[in-house]
Amino acid sequence: MMGRRILITACAVLGLVSTTPAWADNDKIPPGDPCGIGPGVGTGNPCNGNNGNEGEQGNSGNGHGGEVPDFEITPLPGHGAYITQIGDYNRADVTQTNSDSLAIVWQHGDDNQADVTQKGTHRDFALVKQLGEKNRAAVSQQGAGETVLYAVQAGDRNQLTASQTSTAASNGAIMAQFGSDNQMSLVQNGSDNQALLKQQGDENEMHATQNNDGNRLVWVQNGNNLPKGNQPTQITQNGGGNLLITQTGGW
Repeated sequence: MMGRRILITACAVLGLVSTTPAWADNDKIPPGDPCGIGPGVGTGNPCNGNNGNEGEQGNSGNGHGGEVPDFEITPLPGHGAYITQIGDYNRADVTQTNSDSLAIVWQHGDDNQADVTQKGTHRDFALVKQLGEKNRAAVSQQGAGETVLYAVQAGDRNQLTASQTSTAASNGAIMAQFGSDNQMSLVQNGSDNQALLKQQGDENEMHATQNNDGNRLVWVQNGNNLPKGNQPTQITQNGGGNLLITQTGGW
């Protein structure tokens, strides 16, 4: 199958390709957020129906475990690559080897860069939205199953890296950063893995790796310079794991 590669470097590019599928244009986390996390929502137990502890550290089921809910990460219809860039010196690079895949890149600001690579044997979907200046997003999707990714960065000088390799079925992730100078990374290898990662604040750092099958992760950080002491945090789940983590504060 012939692959396709689309590279656009824009200076004050306005408008979207007229055949772009309709989708909501707002600054919030894309559809599929299972916990309703957003500005104005308190810290601590973020999921509806969560009866965890009374402190800032959320958990599930009164501290006795419980299951992280399955996400509703439904890709938009259509296929191809659609790019909107408003501002100066923005760059978007989309590479696809499967004609069924869909990539949507939306950048508003200056000197932002997005690289999306979709090389799976089945349909891959990626929506990447960046608002601000000097943000960088690198997304790679491949493997034998479907992968779905929603990614949002709002602020300046944020870094987002995502890699999903599906051996069968599908993997899904929602990644969002609001603030400046934040770092974020995600690797999912296997099938039926789902992750929601969110950072709100400045100079936060986050890592996550999910291997094998059936992992669920909801990880939220609100504050600055998290984790405390600027020490990188790495979370790894190797099959059937369920983690719900909320961190609030910072230095």
